[in-house]
Amino acid sequence: MRNVTFAVVLMVGGVAGAQGPKAKDAVAGAKAALDKADEAFNAHDAKAMAAMLDKSYFGVGPFISAKQPDVEAARAAIEQQAAAGGHLTRDGLTLKTDEDGDTAWYIADYTFVPKVPPGVLAIHRKLREAGVLVRHGKEWKLAMRGVSWVQPDPPTPVRPAGAPATP
Repeated sequence: MRNVTFAVVLMVGGVAGAQGPKAKDAVAGAKAALDKADEAFNAHDAKAMAAMLDKSYFGVGPFISAKQPDVEAARAAIEQQAAAGGHLTRDGLTLKTDEDGDTAWYIADYTFVPKVPPGVLAIHRKLREAGVLVRHGKEWKLAMRGVSWVQPDPPTPVRPAGAPATP
């Protein structure tokens, strides 16, 4: 098992470290796609964000319950995020592509400030996003994304016995 793990690390490292002429152009294209995704998020434009998803997309959000096993679940999550508001600022980005320049892997560090009611002090949450972009022609699409921060899901409210369920 150790040999297999080592071989996989070498293969991934070799692919991710390759920076041929196509790959260098791909880095700029993939970065532009991530910039576009950040702008759409900050504009609360769910339609623009959903248009950036590849048909094979899957992902996970910062909470245990935030699974996105397919593109339809991701679209629903995007609509909820856009409705909730908030603002992202990218603090750092690491981006690698394959030799062909058709796949990019990234790790992005963000500061997220959720929308709060008037008079409430804003919260700044650090989060990390890791993902994969794939290129179709000249267009980059998000194929996978994982977001994490140190915060558990909020507790589920306990319903008194006999109380009706809320939607």
